[in-house]
Amino acid sequence: MRDVELLIRYFAFRNFGRRYRGNLKVFLDETCHSFNEEFKTVASELETQRSQLEDAHNAIKVIFGPDYRYSKWTGGDFERRFNRAVFDVLIFPLLELSTRARILRKAASYSSLFKRICESDSTFVESIERTTKSLGATSYRFNTWIHAVNKSFGTKLDVPVAPLS
Repeated sequence: MRDVELLIRYFAFRNFGRRYRGNLKVFLDETCHSFNEEFKTVASELETQRSQLEDAHNAIKVIFGPDYRYSKWTGGDFERRFNRAVFDVLIFPLLELSTRARILRKAASYSSLFKRICESDSTFVESIERTTKSLGATSYRFNTWIHAVNKSFGTKLDVPVAPLS
């Protein structure tokens, strides 16, 4: 069931991220309801997005190694525990083929960027370890990561979650 939750989280933030208001359960329930209601018209797009997720996950294995668990960098090593909030943000920049190819050409830079943010931005770390579901934490981690990727790799990725005013 954890894999199902990750897939629903991915679909929710990918398609409705700007609607997120800080209640993850409601957000995921509304996503499922919406897709169930419109399944015949969205099924093909969801399959495309699922395939993009799989490609992004394979890129993560190239970048971080095959045993990486989407976990926080602690300064000397990665934690052993899988972290859903880390999964959410690391996957997004790798969804589109052209951006994924650009990042994979400098794969070590992607992992170094994540490590550097974990070491230097205590608010980012808090957003992936404590209050991960709040609107503030969700917005902060997506905005911080996507903006850092855009700056480092010369991309123009949109942030799937609205910034806090």
